[in-house]
Amino acid sequence: VRVPLAALTGHLAAAVEAFGLTEDDVVLHFARPTGDVAVEQVLTALSVGACIVVPEEQLLAPAALLELLDTERVTVANLAAGYFQEVVAALREDARPPRTLRLMISGSDRLYPDAAVRWRATTGVPLLNAYGPTETVVTATVHEPAAPAAGGAETDTVPIGRPLGGRRAYVLDDRLRPVVPGASGELYLGGPVLASGYHGRPGLTAGRFVADPFAPEPGARMYRTGDVVRQSAALGPLEFVGRTDH
Repeated sequence: VRVPLAALTGHLAAAVEAFGLTEDDVVLHFARPTGDVAVEQVLTALSVGACIVVPEEQLLAPAALLELLDTERVTVANLAAGYFQEVVAALREDARPPRTLRLMISGSDRLYPDAAVRWRATTGVPLLNAYGPTETVVTATVHEPAAPAAGGAETDTVPIGRPLGGRRAYVLDDRLRPVVPGASGELYLGGPVLASGYHGRPGLTAGRFVADPFAPEPGARMYRTGDVVRQSAALGPLEFVGRTDH
Protein backbone atom coordinates (compact mmCIF):
# COMPACT_ATOMS: atom_id res chain seq x y z
CA VAL A 1 0.00 0.00 0.00
CA ARG A 2 1.44 3.39 -1.03
CA VAL A 3 0.77 6.19 1.44
CA PRO A 4 1.65 9.77 0.44
CA LEU A 5 3.66 11.75 2.97
CA ALA A 6 0.94 14.40 3.18
CA ALA A 7 -1.65 11.76 4.12
CA LEU A 8 0.63 10.27 6.78
CA THR A 9 1.48 13.62 8.36
CA GLY A 10 -2.19 14.60 8.28
CA HIS A 11 -3.11 11.42 10.09
CA LEU A 12 -0.36 11.79 12.68
CA ALA A 13 -1.53 15.30 13.54
CA ALA A 14 -5.13 14.10 13.89
CA ALA A 15 -4.13 11.11 16.03
CA VAL A 16 -1.99 13.26 18.33
CA GLU A 17 -4.99 15.52 18.89
CA ALA A 18 -7.46 12.65 19.35
CA PHE A 19 -5.22 10.88 21.86
CA GLY A 20 -4.13 14.10 23.58
CA LEU A 21 -0.45 13.19 23.27
CA THR A 22 2.21 15.49 24.72
CA GLU A 23 5.91 15.32 25.55
CA ASP A 24 4.94 14.21 29.06
CA ASP A 25 3.43 10.94 27.83
CA VAL A 26 4.97 7.48 28.02
CA VAL A 27 3.60 5.42 25.12
CA LEU A 28 3.64 1.64 24.96
CA HIS A 29 4.91 0.25 21.64
CA PHE A 30 3.18 -3.13 21.56
CA ALA A 31 2.20 -3.68 17.92
CA ARG A 32 4.03 -6.02 15.56
CA PRO A 33 6.79 -4.07 13.78
CA THR A 34 5.33 -5.00 10.39
CA GLY A 35 1.84 -3.71 11.22
CA ASP A 36 0.50 -0.28 10.37
CA VAL A 37 -0.46 0.34 14.01
CA ALA A 38 3.25 0.18 14.88
CA VAL A 39 3.84 3.17 12.59
CA GLU A 40 1.13 5.11 14.39
CA GLN A 41 2.37 4.18 17.86
CA VAL A 42 5.96 5.19 17.15
CA LEU A 43 5.54 8.27 14.96
CA THR A 44 2.80 9.94 17.00
CA ALA A 45 4.95 9.63 20.12
CA LEU A 46 8.12 10.86 18.40
CA SER A 47 6.29 13.79 16.80
CA VAL A 48 5.54 15.29 20.23
CA GLY A 49 8.72 14.17 22.00
CA ALA A 50 7.01 11.53 24.14
CA CYS A 51 8.84 8.53 25.59
CA ILE A 52 8.32 5.09 23.99
CA VAL A 53 8.43 1.85 25.97
CA VAL A 54 9.30 -1.29 23.97
CA PRO A 55 8.78 -4.55 25.91
CA GLU A 56 11.58 -7.10 25.74
CA GLU A 57 8.96 -9.73 24.88
CA GLN A 58 6.30 -9.09 22.26
CA LEU A 59 3.87 -11.62 23.73
CA LEU A 60 3.20 -11.03 27.40
CA ALA A 61 0.69 -12.65 29.70
CA PRO A 62 -1.95 -10.05 30.65
CA ALA A 63 -0.78 -9.90 34.27
CA ALA A 64 2.80 -9.30 33.08
CA LEU A 65 1.61 -6.49 30.82
CA LEU A 66 -0.22 -4.82 33.70
CA GLU A 67 2.96 -5.01 35.76
CA LEU A 68 4.95 -3.51 32.87
CA LEU A 69 2.50 -0.61 32.57
CA ASP A 70 3.08 0.15 36.24
CA THR A 71 6.84 -0.37 36.27
CA GLU A 72 7.45 1.82 33.21
CA ARG A 73 4.81 4.39 34.20
CA VAL A 74 3.04 4.07 30.84
CA THR A 75 0.36 6.70 30.20
CA VAL A 76 -1.01 5.58 26.79
CA ALA A 77 -1.40 2.02 25.50
CA ASN A 78 -2.91 0.59 22.31
CA LEU A 79 -3.82 -3.11 22.33
CA ALA A 80 -5.55 -5.43 19.87
CA ALA A 81 -9.14 -5.99 20.99
CA GLY A 82 -8.77 -9.72 21.64
CA TYR A 83 -5.73 -9.20 23.84
CA PHE A 84 -7.29 -6.18 25.56
CA GLN A 85 -10.23 -8.35 26.57
CA GLU A 86 -7.77 -10.84 28.12
CA VAL A 87 -6.26 -7.95 30.08
CA VAL A 88 -9.73 -7.04 31.36
CA ALA A 89 -10.19 -10.65 32.49
CA ALA A 90 -6.88 -10.43 34.38
CA LEU A 91 -8.14 -7.32 36.16
CA ARG A 92 -11.21 -9.23 37.27
CA GLU A 93 -8.85 -11.76 38.84
CA ASP A 94 -7.54 -9.08 41.22
CA ALA A 95 -4.51 -7.91 39.25
CA ARG A 96 -3.69 -4.32 40.20
CA PRO A 97 -5.07 -1.67 37.81
CA PRO A 98 -2.37 0.45 36.13
CA ARG A 99 -1.74 3.59 38.19
CA THR A 100 -0.28 5.98 35.61
CA LEU A 101 -2.31 5.00 32.54
CA ARG A 102 -4.56 7.83 31.31
CA LEU A 103 -5.77 6.33 27.99
CA MET A 104 -6.32 2.83 26.63
CA ILE A 105 -6.90 2.33 22.89
CA SER A 106 -8.29 -0.91 21.50
CA GLY A 107 -8.61 -1.90 17.86
CA SER A 108 -7.94 -4.42 15.07
CA ASP A 109 -11.01 -6.52 15.92
CA ARG A 110 -14.47 -6.35 17.47
CA LEU A 111 -14.60 -4.87 20.96
CA TYR A 112 -17.42 -6.19 23.12
CA PRO A 113 -19.37 -3.90 25.47
CA ASP A 114 -18.96 -6.04 28.60
CA ALA A 115 -15.17 -5.70 28.40
CA ALA A 116 -15.43 -1.95 27.85
CA VAL A 117 -17.79 -1.52 30.80
CA ARG A 118 -15.64 -3.68 33.11
CA TRP A 119 -12.51 -1.77 32.09
CA ARG A 120 -14.04 1.59 32.97
CA ALA A 121 -15.59 0.27 36.18
CA THR A 122 -12.32 -1.32 37.33
CA THR A 123 -9.78 1.29 36.27
CA GLY A 124 -11.63 4.54 35.56
CA VAL A 125 -9.28 4.98 32.58
CA PRO A 126 -10.89 6.30 29.35
CA LEU A 127 -11.08 3.80 26.50
CA LEU A 128 -11.14 4.45 22.75
CA ASN A 129 -12.24 1.88 20.19
CA ALA A 130 -10.20 2.46 17.02
CA TYR A 131 -10.90 1.25 13.48
CA GLY A 132 -9.09 1.67 10.20
CA PRO A 133 -7.69 -0.26 7.24
CA THR A 134 -4.13 0.44 6.11
CA GLU A 135 -5.58 2.00 2.96
CA THR A 136 -7.11 4.78 5.07
CA VAL A 137 -3.81 5.36 6.93
CA VAL A 138 -4.23 3.38 10.16
CA THR A 139 -6.90 4.73 12.54
CA ALA A 140 -9.75 6.19 10.50
CA THR A 141 -12.53 6.30 13.12
CA VAL A 142 -12.64 6.32 16.92
CA HIS A 143 -15.33 5.91 19.56
CA GLU A 144 -15.31 6.33 23.33
CA PRO A 145 -17.80 3.87 24.87
CA ALA A 146 -20.26 5.23 27.39
CA ALA A 147 -19.25 5.08 31.04
CA PRO A 148 -20.91 2.33 33.12
CA ALA A 149 -23.29 4.81 34.72
CA ALA A 150 -24.74 5.66 31.32
CA GLY A 151 -26.79 2.49 31.18
CA GLY A 152 -24.67 -0.44 30.09
CA ALA A 153 -24.03 -1.89 26.66
CA GLU A 154 -24.72 0.29 23.63
CA THR A 155 -24.86 -2.42 20.95
CA ASP A 156 -23.75 -6.03 20.41
CA THR A 157 -20.26 -4.65 19.77
CA VAL A 158 -18.80 -1.29 20.69
CA PRO A 159 -19.29 1.18 17.79
CA ILE A 160 -16.27 2.09 15.69
CA GLY A 161 -17.26 5.73 15.95
CA ARG A 162 -16.83 8.76 13.75
CA PRO A 163 -14.21 9.75 11.16
CA LEU A 164 -10.90 11.16 12.31
CA GLY A 165 -8.74 13.83 10.72
CA GLY A 166 -10.85 15.19 7.88
CA ARG A 167 -11.95 11.79 6.61
CA ARG A 168 -15.51 11.36 5.35
CA ALA A 169 -17.56 8.21 6.01
CA TYR A 170 -20.35 7.03 3.73
CA VAL A 171 -22.68 4.08 4.28
CA LEU A 172 -23.76 3.06 0.78
CA ASP A 173 -25.74 0.37 -1.00
CA ASP A 174 -24.44 -1.61 -3.98
CA ARG A 175 -25.36 1.27 -6.31
CA LEU A 176 -23.40 3.81 -4.25
CA ARG A 177 -26.53 5.38 -2.79
CA PRO A 178 -26.65 6.38 0.90
CA VAL A 179 -28.75 3.98 2.95
CA VAL A 180 -31.39 5.22 5.38
CA PRO A 181 -30.37 5.61 9.06
CA GLY A 182 -30.39 2.25 10.81
CA ALA A 183 -29.92 0.24 7.62
CA SER A 184 -26.73 -1.66 6.87
CA GLY A 185 -24.46 -0.77 3.98
CA GLU A 186 -20.85 -0.89 2.90
CA LEU A 187 -18.50 1.63 4.48
CA TYR A 188 -16.62 3.94 2.12
CA LEU A 189 -14.03 6.37 3.47
CA GLY A 190 -13.04 9.54 1.65
CA GLY A 191 -11.11 12.72 2.33
CA PRO A 192 -7.48 13.79 2.14
CA VAL A 193 -6.11 11.05 4.41
CA LEU A 194 -6.05 8.09 2.02
CA ALA A 195 -3.41 5.85 0.50
CA SER A 196 -2.70 6.45 -3.18
CA GLY A 197 -3.19 2.77 -4.04
CA TYR A 198 -1.42 -0.58 -4.27
CA HIS A 199 2.14 -0.63 -5.58
CA GLY A 200 2.30 -2.24 -9.01
CA ARG A 201 -1.38 -3.27 -8.96
CA PRO A 202 -3.36 -0.69 -10.96
CA GLY A 203 -6.36 -2.96 -11.45
CA LEU A 204 -6.81 -3.59 -7.74
CA THR A 205 -6.26 0.11 -7.02
CA ALA A 206 -8.99 1.09 -9.49
CA GLY A 207 -11.41 -1.40 -7.95
CA ARG A 208 -10.93 -0.27 -4.35
CA PHE A 209 -10.21 3.45 -4.70
CA VAL A 210 -13.17 4.85 -6.60
CA ALA A 211 -14.47 8.32 -7.48
CA ASP A 212 -16.15 10.12 -4.59
CA PRO A 213 -19.43 11.57 -5.93
CA PHE A 214 -20.19 13.29 -2.63
CA ALA A 215 -16.96 15.28 -2.26
CA PRO A 216 -17.01 19.05 -2.78
CA GLU A 217 -13.68 18.98 -4.62
CA PRO A 218 -13.27 17.53 -8.15
CA GLY A 219 -11.24 14.37 -8.61
CA ALA A 220 -11.71 13.18 -5.02
CA ARG A 221 -11.59 9.47 -4.27
CA MET A 222 -13.02 7.20 -1.60
CA TYR A 223 -11.90 3.78 -0.42
CA ARG A 224 -14.25 0.81 -0.56
CA THR A 225 -13.53 -0.97 2.74
CA GLY A 226 -15.56 -4.16 2.25
CA ASP A 227 -16.90 -3.69 5.78
CA VAL A 228 -20.62 -3.60 6.45
CA VAL A 229 -21.73 -0.99 8.98
CA ARG A 230 -24.84 0.86 10.06
CA GLN A 231 -25.48 4.29 11.50
CA SER A 232 -28.49 4.59 13.77
CA ALA A 233 -28.86 8.32 13.13
CA ALA A 234 -27.39 10.91 10.80
CA LEU A 235 -23.86 11.77 11.99
CA GLY A 236 -24.14 9.12 14.73
CA PRO A 237 -21.35 6.63 15.47
CA LEU A 238 -20.75 3.86 12.97
CA GLU A 239 -21.50 0.32 14.12
CA PHE A 240 -19.57 -2.59 12.62
CA VAL A 241 -21.82 -5.39 11.32
CA GLY A 242 -19.58 -7.67 9.25
CA ARG A 243 -17.89 -8.11 5.89
CA THR A 244 -19.32 -8.02 2.38
CA ASP A 245 -17.37 -11.16 1.48
CA HIS A 246 -18.67 -13.30 4.36
